[in-house]
Amino acid sequence: MAVHDYAYPQPWAVSPTLEPALNQLGLLPNADQLRDEGYTIVHDAYDPALCAAIRADVLAAARAEKGHYFDIKPGEGISAYHLLGKSDHFAQALLNPKLLALAEYLCGGDFLLSQLAASVRFEGATAMGLHIDSQWIPPTPYNPMFTACLALDDLSEEAGTTLVIPESHTLMCNPGPEEDQARAQAVPMACKVGGFAIWTGYAWHANYPRTLPGERVMLHMTFCRLAYRPVEDYSHLGDDFLAKWPPVMATMLGRDAWMGLAGRNGGACDMRHYSRMWDAARR
Repeated sequence: MAVHDYAYPQPWAVSPTLEPALNQLGLLPNADQLRDEGYTIVHDAYDPALCAAIRADVLAAARAEKGHYFDIKPGEGISAYHLLGKSDHFAQALLNPKLLALAEYLCGGDFLLSQLAASVRFEGATAMGLHIDSQWIPPTPYNPMFTACLALDDLSEEAGTTLVIPESHTLMCNPGPEEDQARAQAVPMACKVGGFAIWTGYAWHANYPRTLPGERVMLHMTFCRLAYRPVEDYSHLGDDFLAKWPPVMATMLGRDAWMGLAGRNGGACDMRHYSRMWDAARR
């Protein structure tokens, strides 16, 4: 079959439009590690003062919500989700240049914000089971989604950080109970405050029990390709919110996508969205 100019790039390819940014930001080794091992850590990516502000906002949201998302058991921690719009600091976290560059690498142009959530784990918190995040997405060689976790406390095995099984993303399946022994090959996603860890949609991961005193506070930022349905709905955030932020915020919230626009306005459709989405999907 002939290869046409509208053909998709190969899975894990770095597009010519993205490569300069990855190179300038020093992220080409991280992109290679994501392709080969299914995870990477970006150190010193966020200003410590912003991290301190985000941490305070996370604690306020989690203490108000007292959620048990992320498989947090009662008494072992709390969580909160649907955070965008609750504080400007959360939007600032999403706009980090290194995060945005890796988001385009992993999920293509016009990637979508899928979820913005937070977890707080206490001393003695137990580990969650080994799993993948893209459990509802059929196997595809194009990475469908990813999670980036911003360290708001120093992360180590004793602190209860995330663990990842290198190269498990190539299997493109959820681990079964008999495969929990794979934890023996796990790598701890250890970093200081201001770093963030990323794992791909099919990477097997879990976390370590927390044995240190105090709390492990983390911001979870999940993105997906524009063809997939996000976990959270931010349609309530209108023009006043979008006006405060660069255009990429509207794009990651799906406001520039053509899906959902066809047939509106008496059958008319703004085809500029169609063309730009067509191009973005091939980056």
